[in-house]
Amino acid sequence: MANKQLLLIDDNEDNRTLVQFALKASTDWEVSTASDGVEGISKAELERPDAILLDVIMPGLDGLTVYEILKCNLFTCTIPIIFMTAWTQEEILSKLKASLAEGVIVKPFDAINLDVQIAKMCDWEVVNG
Repeated sequence: MANKQLLLIDDNEDNRTLVQFALKASTDWEVSTASDGVEGISKAELERPDAILLDVIMPGLDGLTVYEILKCNLFTCTIPIIFMTAWTQEEILSKLKASLAEGVIVKPFDAINLDVQIAKMCDWEVVNG
């Protein structure tokens, strides 16, 4: 898959490490991280990544709030956003899917196929999938 730049916004350090490790092992994508919504918004404006992986449950600004801010921002409104969540309640998943985000990845996720999931959600060419 072509070199892409992703931004992962997640307050859990273990999740950030796992995503970075999984994508580094299978792609040449660059993954930067942010540990909260405020830092994530700032990095998204500055870096303008090809896609954003966004945790839903975070202290301060939750993922849905961050999503709304990014989609209303002239510099970040066109960046594809994929929610990542441990919530499996159908009501929550339906709300996330209705948000017009590119997709939802439920935690725990399949680290081996994470790159393929992301590529498909963003309509990127999948070489190995």
